Amino acid sequence: MGIIGGIIILFAAAFSIFMYKVKNGFPFYEEEMPAIQFPQNQKRILLFSKANAFVHTEAIEVSKPIFKDLAAKNDWFLFEFDEGGVFNEKQLEEFDVVIWNNVSGKVLTNEQRRDFQHYIENGGSYIGIHAAGDNSHHWDWYTNNLIGAKFSHHPIKEHIQEAELHLVSSNPILAAGLPKSFKHSDEWYVFEESPSKKGAKTFIEMDGESINPDGNFLWVKNKNLGMGEKHPNVWHKKVGKGKALYSALGHDAGAFNDSTYVRILENAIKWSFEK
Repeated sequence: MGIIGGIIILFAAAFSIFMYKVKNGFPFYEEEMPAIQFPQNQKRILLFSKANAFVHTEAIEVSKPIFKDLAAKNDWFLFEFDEGGVFNEKQLEEFDVVIWNNVSGKVLTNEQRRDFQHYIENGGSYIGIHAAGDNSHHWDWYTNNLIGAKFSHHPIKEHIQEAELHLVSSNPILAAGLPKSFKHSDEWYVFEESPSKKGAKTFIEMDGESINPDGNFLWVKNKNLGMGEKHPNVWHKKVGKGKALYSALGHDAGAFNDSTYVRILENAIKWSFEK
């Protein structure tokens, strides 16, 4: 076979493992409940950043102190925990909102999934960021009810692109302090259909025809389509008695270094507290 042939085989094997992890992840779970001292008279946020599939390390590490700063600024209680043990009925009901910060893959046991679904459908709030909406979760309720759209792909040939985003929502809490339009660079997620078909309301959108959505790669030849002129980037929806907001933005540190995006996240958290 020779050295070159061996290298090719090793590369192909490594690449296959990587692609499997991106799409499916390598699940591992935790069931031990953390010790939490919940304060009185403060809104309570669970920041969850576990990744069993593709790990957005840079974005996660940069975003965590930003969420801490927002909590300090607004006198919120922020509990940062990256293990699934906190997803139990007793502790979940103590939180006003759960943030899935670039969470990827199967991260919860079936019982934890049931407890989280019960939490949301009975009045809890969810905010999902970027990878929280990709196709690695393999959970029909999560995809259809919480996110409200099935991930298709993201651009490959022009991975990070700048686009002009537009504020669509007139909700006074979500829109507070935001410009009508602004430039932002990110990895643009493309979904198979608009989340509006599942009852979602768009918060931020862009002209999808202003970017190159081509996600074709090696043997993948059908991922060169976008979402058209009205390409939603951030949206929200009711889920039973609860609510969910999803932002497809947030791939890397650059996204979180955008002060407008940080304001979007701050507004989203404030919105999540409203019943």
